[in-house]
Amino acid sequence: AVKEMIEHLMDEVIDFGGRMYLAKDALMSKSQFDGSYSMADSFREFRAQTGLVEHIQTCLSRRLEL
Repeated sequence: AVKEMIEHLMDEVIDFGGRMYLAKDALMSKSQFDGSYSMADSFREFRAQTGLVEHIQTCLSRRLEL
């Protein structure tokens, strides 16, 4: 119940143009990230082109498919 409430609140923040503080986030989904960060795809491309996808991974980067 709490997780669903937090996800709903995160969706509301994104709907109003807000963003989550990624360093402290543990629940944001890929779709929420994509909805709140307009350059998400560019960031993914940069990580792929520079080899960072293979060399630097975290739980967050795997969850958000960065």
